[in-house]
Amino acid sequence: MVGPIPVPPPFLPRLHTLDLGTEGSDDILPHLVLPALDDLRLSSVTSDTVQAVTALIHRSGRSPTSLFVSIYGSHEVEPMHDLISRMPSVRNLRILCAGVTSAHFTALFDYMAQDPYILPALTSFIIEECCTQIPLRPLVRMLTARSSPTEGVVRLNSFTLSFHQEYNDDYAEVDMKAQNEDVGLALEQLRALRSEGLQLHIQSSMKWLSGNITEKMIEEIGEVRARVIPLERPDNTGRIWPQA
Repeated sequence: MVGPIPVPPPFLPRLHTLDLGTEGSDDILPHLVLPALDDLRLSSVTSDTVQAVTALIHRSGRSPTSLFVSIYGSHEVEPMHDLISRMPSVRNLRILCAGVTSAHFTALFDYMAQDPYILPALTSFIIEECCTQIPLRPLVRMLTARSSPTEGVVRLNSFTLSFHQEYNDDYAEVDMKAQNEDVGLALEQLRALRSEGLQLHIQSSMKWLSGNITEKMIEEIGEVRARVIPLERPDNTGRIWPQA
């Protein structure tokens, strides 16, 4: 006869990494005290999760420096915003975002750009398994704000973006004439951030769509990785060409 499953002890003084699945995390968190917790990984985020994590940090006297959050639905976006606003010690933020739309990313980037005291210790930001278009200009605004000196806020050192390998872009290429200048200026800003020391890694993107991160943009941004070269203004195709 199998006995009852032992209940984890409420006080775990040496546990530094907590990786919680989608089931039962809100039930487990209220029963733990983790004074050494440094790395928190959540497979889902709800309002109850935010409250449970906040209470855990208060009980343990310890706030993690690394946070990994998986988001599979739009209903998790707002709780995730609430969660990061309550974790000022986080230096490394990693988001797996299979269920996030372009509009959600715009809201997230604007949220982080407008208030530098959201995640004031953040040095590394990773977005992976992305299944949607990434809005270029909101991203640039966020990276620029986070790379600018602000009292009491550290500068972002690295940003990584990767797309889901099975993500296929269903949109046709569009006329970019109306936005060529804006897109070109945004690319120049990304290059400037690179030259100032921001480690920028954008991988496996899709088509050359107006206003969104694209494969051609990645190629152009990547040119700076090997060498910094002077650049001219974008031409009437939206492409920024190196000087001869």
